[in-house]
Amino acid sequence: MNFHLKSTDVFEAFGKGGKFFIRIVDAKFALPKAGGEVGRGFVCLDLPEYPGEHDDITIGFDSVENRDRFQAALPAPVTK
Repeated sequence: MNFHLKSTDVFEAFGKGGKFFIRIVDAKFALPKAGGEVGRGFVCLDLPEYPGEHDDITIGFDSVENRDRFQAALPAPVTK
C-alpha cells in the first residue's frame, strides 16, 4: 500500500491491550493492484500511486518507544 504523509494530515496516538498505535485519520491511499502484479509485502512511502481511496490507517507497535520514534518522524503533530 502506498500513501503520502503530509503536514496537513491528522495523526492520533493511542494504546490498547498492551500495544501502541498511531492512526492516520482519513488517509488518502491507493489499494493494491489485483491480478498479475506481485505484492511487495511492505508499505512503500516513496512511490505512491493515485490515491483513489480514503479511510483511517492504524499502524501498531510493540513498544511505546518504537511508536514515539515513528511519531517523531511524522510531518505534523500527533494528538493523544
